[in-house]
Amino acid sequence: MAPRPAPSMHPVLRRPLSHRWLALAPPAVTESAESRGRRPAPVTPTPRAASVPGWSLYEKPQQALPKQPRTRIWGGYAVSFLVVAAGLYLAAGLAEVFRFGLLLYNRSRLVPAWLAFSSDFLVAVTALAAIICSLLAAVSAACWLVDFRREWFARLELRDTRSVREQLLGCLLPVVTLWYPGTLLSEMLSSARARDHFGQQARSVLTRVRVWWGMWVATWICQGLSLLWRETADTLQAQANGVEFAALTHFLAAAFAVMTLVVMRELLHLRDRTRPRSSKRWVVAASP
Repeated sequence: MAPRPAPSMHPVLRRPLSHRWLALAPPAVTESAESRGRRPAPVTPTPRAASVPGWSLYEKPQQALPKQPRTRIWGGYAVSFLVVAAGLYLAAGLAEVFRFGLLLYNRSRLVPAWLAFSSDFLVAVTALAAIICSLLAAVSAACWLVDFRREWFARLELRDTRSVREQLLGCLLPVVTLWYPGTLLSEMLSSARARDHFGQQARSVLTRVRVWWGMWVATWICQGLSLLWRETADTLQAQANGVEFAALTHFLAAAFAVMTLVVMRELLHLRDRTRPRSSKRWVVAASP
């Protein structure tokens, strides 16, 4: 018998091969998918991500923030407008004091024309700028109050019975504004639910609101009397007294703007005492 050929050895393992590779020709290029018994995959749109993927500790993906109401957007400028208005009214009062000093100086000496013109220009510019800024501050503060009342009553699980249009008109109409903003603030703090919820702090904030209300009415009265005084002054002494009264009115308006900021801060501090805490998620740390 002829000797059996030695089995093929694996080139790396040095062991006999127990299998044999069989090479087959690939299917023809012209062979269609139907001939192979398969249907073509449907054409689908290209996958697109709604947002940039990223890692976070939230269990659910973050959603887009809801659109904020216009009252909240406009109310966000209230603090800035009030600060600027307070500074402009202070500058207007100082301009009136400077004019009164020129009147005293003019009793015995002549005032240069350029200095008198500069004084009049400074008084007119500061007063006009303060009036424009105070109007913007009034609109933004009214929007802030509307948005604050919405969150206030929602925190106390109550419903605000006054509409947004009613509150805005009551805060901005020239005559109605004397009592309406103070009424809106007082009814928030004097309700039975607010007294039970906030206790003594609600009474202290209500006292500041009443002081603010008195300053608000006094500012309107002084503004009206100042305009009337300047229109009816027919002597030099009366005109000089009108300058003093105008300076006092401007200083009172600046103090009222500062008092408004104080009341807003106290109301926010009182409301945020019951703000619910954000949810926390504890994770395992790799190292202390």
